Amino acid sequence: MAMSSDGRYGIIANHGFRGSTDFASLIYPKGIPLTNEDVRPGDLSRQKLAPPLSNMLSLIDLASPDLKVVDRALLDDGPIHVLPHPDGQHFVVGAVKSFYVFRIRNGKLVEISRSPQDHGVPCFWVTPKGDRIIATQGFVDGEPASIHWYSLVNDQVRHLSEVKVKAEVDTKILDVTYILRTSLDGKLALVCQDSGLFPPLCDIPIVDLTLEKPAITSVIKHVGPGVESFAFHPNGKMAVATCLAQHKNSIAVLDIASKPARLLYHLDASGIGQGIEFTPEGDKLFVGSAAASRIEVYDVFGEYELRKNQKFLKTGRSHCNLTIGPRYLPK
Repeated sequence: MAMSSDGRYGIIANHGFRGSTDFASLIYPKGIPLTNEDVRPGDLSRQKLAPPLSNMLSLIDLASPDLKVVDRALLDDGPIHVLPHPDGQHFVVGAVKSFYVFRIRNGKLVEISRSPQDHGVPCFWVTPKGDRIIATQGFVDGEPASIHWYSLVNDQVRHLSEVKVKAEVDTKILDVTYILRTSLDGKLALVCQDSGLFPPLCDIPIVDLTLEKPAITSVIKHVGPGVESFAFHPNGKMAVATCLAQHKNSIAVLDIASKPARLLYHLDASGIGQGIEFTPEGDKLFVGSAAASRIEVYDVFGEYELRKNQKFLKTGRSHCNLTIGPRYLPK
């Protein structure tokens, strides 16, 4: 999902791809739309429309009291991940077979471009300048994962190179490597070596994005039992990773200003941590828990200290992703 730069709109991606996961064997109620082919003319304007196997983007008015869905777009391809472009005008959608660029015009989703890609299901991040994309790809029915570097120029996405591990670096890209994120200065990317629930202690490979052909040039060893997602503090020195466990989770606080980057300490968190963000001011960290169905809050002190706040936000069933943006104030 993504949020517009003014906080007015949210974009949610839904894809029909289930692969060989546990979701592939789900049985759906009869008589409800399931795929794109089941959506009839006029259906896209209905508020209660959620075909579970559709390839669809939904545009939500976050200023409306009932969070109204104001537009939908059906895609020929399965959208997996959507991010706002740093220019504040465009959105990039990573899908199974293509990258898309969209804009919001008069409350409508407008497709600007699509660029085919053949490296698999992407989880990606756009660099702060907006002209490059780094993506982990694969993760499709057991295919090995790989990391790829793209250009994003004139709304077109073009593959540049594969990101590999330097020979002297003691780490590797695992089949379940997936989520990554670039630092706020665009100089490095942190990669989740393993997003599974019951792995051994996993590394965080670090990609040097300043190289002409980015590569994994360093690593933070044995950070946690599976790493799910990252957040970078505005000070450019602290980063935080969620370390997975089904019942008892933790977050790992990292010093990315040191050479090499290092693990500082862990803090308790509820199970299956997914979605993590600092406030723009850097005074709080929000961490979602799928197991506890809530978003936990941590207060920030100094450059590297986090303290868990006893207050938390209930989200209802489960939790996966979160983003923080400005509250929309109508003019």
